[in-house]
Amino acid sequence: MHIEEVTEEVSLHFLASHRFGRLGCARDSQPYITPINFAYHDRFIYSFSTVGRKVEWLRTNPLACVEVDEIESA
Repeated sequence: MHIEEVTEEVSLHFLASHRFGRLGCARDSQPYITPINFAYHDRFIYSFSTVGRKVEWLRTNPLACVEVDEIESA
């Protein structure tokens, strides 16, 4: 395995050029990770969701993370 540090510019370009990832959040010391489609624009990540666990948990604890999946083919 090769691990390489990338610049902020490369990271932001990567975010802008991908659309699928995973949202990680937590409530009451319990993690929750779920797949999401997203868009990145002007230093913000946008995603759509109906009311459910993601929204409820993020309203309780707005700290979250996003992991981006690089999909090469269907």
